[in-house]
Formats: sequence, C-alpha cells, structure tokens
Amino acid sequence: MAKSRKTPPPPTWAALAEPTGELLGALNHSSTWSTRLRRVTRQHDVLVLPLERGLAALDAQQVPVEHGYSLIADYTSGKLIALVERGWANLWKDVDGVRVLPVGSWVLVPADLTTSPGSWAAAWLSRPPLPSINLATEAGVDECPVERDPESLAEVPAGRLAPQALCDGLAVLDGWKASPAGASS
Repeated sequence: MAKSRKTPPPPTWAALAEPTGELLGALNHSSTWSTRLRRVTRQHDVLVLPLERGLAALDAQQVPVEHGYSLIADYTSGKLIALVERGWANLWKDVDGVRVLPVGSWVLVPADLTTSPGSWAAAWLSRPPLPSINLATEAGVDECPVERDPESLAEVPAGRLAPQALCDGLAVLDGWKASPAGASS
C-alpha cells in the first residue's frame, strides 16, 4: 500500500501573530539600530490596526503570505502597520480600530528593506518590493541632493496590498456582506 504524501497547508497570516523560529531569534538579537523613525509623506497611506484582527482579515480575503505587501508588526503594542498606495484614506473613515496616520506624523519601521527583520517594535511581516536601482544614474552618497529626506517614508515603496482587500476582510470579520465603501444604499 503506497503512502499518500500530504501537502502541508499553506501558511496563514494568523500564524505570524507571534514570532517563531528564525524571526523570533532575529528579534531577540535586534538592537536599537534595527529600526528607524520615518515621517509619513504624501506618497503613502499608512494604516494602523490591531495585529491579530488585521492578520485575520488578510486570511479572510485569502491574501497569500509572501513578500511585497509592506506589512510591519509592532509586537510590543499588538499593531499591524500597512504601507499602501496613496488615496485610500476615506475607505477607513468608518472602520472601527483602523486609523490612517496623517502626513507629517512619524512611524517606526525596520531600518533595512533587504536584510534586517527589524525589532519587536517594528518587524517585517512582508517586505515591500525592492526599488529598482539604475547604477548609471543613481547619485553617490556625496552627491546626494539636499532635498532628499532620509527621514521620510519616500524611500520605502508602498506594497502590493490592495487596501480594498484589507477593508473587505475586516468587513467579513465584522459580519458585513460588503465593505462600507462597496455597500449600496
């Protein structure tokens, strides 16, 4: 009798509510240099919501667990921070527990897009897509224009997460059939 090979279930966002394995080890060894305060610019909408609720909403919409969504976990205060494309702030106006950070406010993010997972206060759950670099036209460190602001989120790409999917996932959790923005009157 041949044994059937069971395929492992796909990973879920809810499983990331508590760090485990390699991420846990990295967070335990993180330093104050692992994160950086950045100013919210007009290029992003920055959403802050309860971590477990946000992860459950992503699972409800069957958003695959992968990189490219620009999602940060603040494990110390139980918050999920999503960096999404600009223009969706009105979608969240009547959604309980979700706030949109205004332009000019500060958010703690992992210091590095590529290597550092961050810290307990700001850890990548899903890293943003890496910005393309054209070495022929990229200015060197000494040639950096003065108007470039290393303290802003402008250098961090917004992720591929569709804000409507997160809003619809929260609507499913709250027992709505459609999100407030998509509901007809």
